[in-house]
Amino acid sequence: MTSRIAIIGAGIGGLSASIRLAAKGHTVDLYEKNAEVGGKLWRYENAGYSFSYGPSTLTMPWLFHDLLDVAECPSSLLPYQRLRLHHRNHFADGSVLDAVPDREQMQDNLATLSAADARAWPLYLAETKRMYELSQSHFFNNSFSSIRHYLHRGLPSALARVHPLLPMQSFHARYFQDKRVRMSLDRYATYVGSSPAQTPATIALIAHIEFGTGVYYLPGGSATLLDALLHAAVKVGVNVHTNSPVDRVLQRHRSLTGIRVRGENVPYDAVVIGFDALTAETLFDRPLPALPVQAVSHSGLVALLGVRREYPDLPHHSVFFPQTYEAEFQALFRDQKVPENPTIYICNPAASDATLSHHGRTSLFVLINAPSSSDNSEWATDDMKERILQLLERRCHLSDLRQNLDLCQWVTPVDLARRTGAYRGSIYGPSSNGTRRALMRTPMVSRHCRGVFYVGGSTHPGGGTPMVAIGAKLAAEVVHAYSERRH
Repeated sequence: MTSRIAIIGAGIGGLSASIRLAAKGHTVDLYEKNAEVGGKLWRYENAGYSFSYGPSTLTMPWLFHDLLDVAECPSSLLPYQRLRLHHRNHFADGSVLDAVPDREQMQDNLATLSAADARAWPLYLAETKRMYELSQSHFFNNSFSSIRHYLHRGLPSALARVHPLLPMQSFHARYFQDKRVRMSLDRYATYVGSSPAQTPATIALIAHIEFGTGVYYLPGGSATLLDALLHAAVKVGVNVHTNSPVDRVLQRHRSLTGIRVRGENVPYDAVVIGFDALTAETLFDRPLPALPVQAVSHSGLVALLGVRREYPDLPHHSVFFPQTYEAEFQALFRDQKVPENPTIYICNPAASDATLSHHGRTSLFVLINAPSSSDNSEWATDDMKERILQLLERRCHLSDLRQNLDLCQWVTPVDLARRTGAYRGSIYGPSSNGTRRALMRTPMVSRHCRGVFYVGGSTHPGGGTPMVAIGAKLAAEVVHAYSERRH
């Protein structure tokens, strides 16, 4: 028997879950409050410049090719291409470290900073691969939707072997002596919006995902992923409703009855919430939680820059580190301020895709870590914006940036919250600062209302495009099983 299922929020998680559920024969309505799908990934075009806001480092492409297979769509819709240079790390002393997938070349690059660290590189990769394989066997493919999943044979042993109680910072110090090398790897904590001093070493398995399975880009930008997923959703019969904010999840005696959308009550057998699980509390007429600073992932201040010149020496991904990395996380989580001397990330997709550079013009995506907040007062000021543009010219070698600037579109944490429902503008909802927060994400099955489920970066198994895709597959299986039991 099939069910009528509503999915609220057409981000990567909502789109992916909708494809899998519709392919199983369910009637699926996908509701998105904005004019276009995408959630925290969207395309922005203005004055002849094109940007993909959101995730720009793409990994584990087979997860999305599998989705295309489910919808019987050609893999050519997602022409992933592997990068030969993952990212270029710039340090305050002027030194540079190119992160590359070739192991021997990477060791040579590390040797320019530390011969001992170069020798430790194969050992580190072997350990992060082992952690990844354990996590894949026991965590990534486990929905933890019932008590029996927590009693799975081998789970306690696997958990103990992925260093859940060891901070990432301490884990990297076991392998690497040079603080610049550690800094480049500690940055993985920011992939989940957290601090390397508090994030469990388990998250370092990202090193295997990048160096073991590859970093990719999509011609046309990351938003190409949205085009493919929307095509697949429509093909399998998902009814996509944009400009359709959902006001309320309706229930009787703690069981779902439907939703209210555009003032109309619509009955459903199941609902999947595809945006931040913390913000979703308002759908049940409950107040938003008041979480401590450490419990919420950080956000980002983004500048989308259209420049009337090219930067041929700027690769696809660049990271410019400050002298003291620790001060950044004290500012983000203790002081709730934009760091005085922040790490700056720049994505220049034209370095890999010439079609994104027109007549000598360049579209740059610039990201600076910022605290999650509902207050725009700090980073909406002209002084803050001018300071960042000066940093880009001085520290990031973007010469003549301001005098060649055609377009400068800022996206603050408050903007992100308004557009996507991100809790306080945080990128991943709960932070991974601490073992419990990192490994015990919001469960997929609602504890408050029977028939309601969750998917997305704030939910198990966690943030990042690949984890959201894995979570969507798990959630679809759980919802389908629930539907079969009901009928």
